[in-house]
Amino acid sequence: MNLLWEYKSERYQESDLGYFILHDNLIELYSVDHTGTCSSHVIGRQIEVPQHYKEVIFEEKVWFMPLEFVDVKLVGLEANTRSLVDEGIYIAYESENGDAVHLIQPIYQKAVRMTKKHKNLVYVWYHGKTLILLIFKEGQLHLGNVFNVDGHVDAVYYITAAMQDAKFDVQSHYLVCDADEKDAQVLGNDFEKLGIHMDIFYNEKPYQKSSEFPNMVFASSLMYIFSCALPEAY
Repeated sequence: MNLLWEYKSERYQESDLGYFILHDNLIELYSVDHTGTCSSHVIGRQIEVPQHYKEVIFEEKVWFMPLEFVDVKLVGLEANTRSLVDEGIYIAYESENGDAVHLIQPIYQKAVRMTKKHKNLVYVWYHGKTLILLIFKEGQLHLGNVFNVDGHVDAVYYITAAMQDAKFDVQSHYLVCDADEKDAQVLGNDFEKLGIHMDIFYNEKPYQKSSEFPNMVFASSLMYIFSCALPEAY
C-alpha cells in the first residue's frame, strides 16, 4: 500500500456511504456520514477499495435528455446507465457495470447553485485530458458535455465554440473554471489573450485539517455527491 493522504473524522464508520474514483494512477476514496458530511478521504496507490463503495467515473461522454425521452433508446446512443440530475433532466452514459456515478452529477449541482447569481453561466471543469462543460442560459441548461481534449488550446477551442453557439459572444455571461490552480491560470491567460475574462472557481474544502491539502479538484466535487440521485440501468 502506498498511502499519500488520509483523513478520517471522529464520526467515521466503515459502513458509511462511500465512493471511489480512479485518476492519475491513483485511487481516491471518499465517504460521507448520515448527514452527508465527509467522514473519510483517502488517496493512494494499490489501496483496498471497500466492496460497498460505488465507482465514480469522469472521462465518459454523457447525453443530457428530457424526461419524455428517457425511456427511448435513441439511434447511436451508446449508454447503459442513466441518472436524474435535475427536475425533468436525465443523463445517459456508458459504465462498466451499468451502476457507476458520473462526476458530472455533483459538478452540475455546483453549477446550478451559481446560476442563482449568474443566469448566463459557462462552467468549466478541467483535469488532464477531460473537459466537462456546462452552459446555462437564463438559468436553464443549454449544453452539457464531456470532451476529450489534447491540451489547453484544444480546451479553449471547445469552450469558445460552445459559447458562440449559446450567443455568449454577443451576450453578457459569466465564465468560470474549476481546475487545479496551474491549469486554471493557463486557461485564464489563454482567454485573456482573446479578450475574454475567466474567473477561477475557488473550491471550499470538504473538511478541516491543519496540514497542507492535496489536489482537491475531485474531492471538492464529491462533497456534493450526497444530494445526487443514484444511477440505474438504462
